[in-house]
Amino acid sequence: MTTIGVPPALPRPKKPRGCLFYGCMTALVLLVVGGVGGFFAIRYALDMVVEVVEPYTEATPMQLPESKMPAAEYQLLERRVDDFRGALAADQQPAPLVLTSDDLNALIANHPAWSMLRGKVHVSLQGDQVEGEIAFPLDDFIEHLPRMARLKGRYLNGTATLRIALVDEILVVALRSLTVKGQSLPPEVLANLRSHNLVDMTRTGSPMGELESEFETIEVADGKLTLEARPKR
Repeated sequence: MTTIGVPPALPRPKKPRGCLFYGCMTALVLLVVGGVGGFFAIRYALDMVVEVVEPYTEATPMQLPESKMPAAEYQLLERRVDDFRGALAADQQPAPLVLTSDDLNALIANHPAWSMLRGKVHVSLQGDQVEGEIAFPLDDFIEHLPRMARLKGRYLNGTATLRIALVDEILVVALRSLTVKGQSLPPEVLANLRSHNLVDMTRTGSPMGELESEFETIEVADGKLTLEARPKR
């Protein structure tokens, strides 16, 4: 059985808070790039990996829906999120933070802490699942993918459906479905990606452990994301 190669370590995020979805989506991108290439070419030169990955990329980014939240409504949302984060930073016990799809997309479009996702991700919460449309420029990762300069200027456009849960202080993000450039990945690759906890790819050199230890609940249910801080002792 062929083993899929492990993608390179992620760059260290600049902001330790508010980057949960950035870490997860970036892990997804790197799993696709490293996983697809590794599945077909792990025993060959890295130049061969590009031959496999390149067909799943495009020269232009996919157009993502724009946030339509009114300015006054967004100001209330931003205050609610910043109050929650401020209470955590002050070692206080905030009320649970509940966010809808509209909330998340408005934060991506407007909040400084989410700027690294702007124009790259659109989120939709459906029941207990997260659907993410992604339009990621691979230029951000070329330096971490040796001899893959041909991917410069290319975009990974796709849609992924994920399940999120916090289990025994471990954040689990499981892939349910994935299309890239309108194509489904080969069944063997998709099965391998589904077998991974995507967050595992972000742990080295990232604040994921700190994030997990701060929360009692990270849950998507009824089309809403709930973040509940761990009780202070």
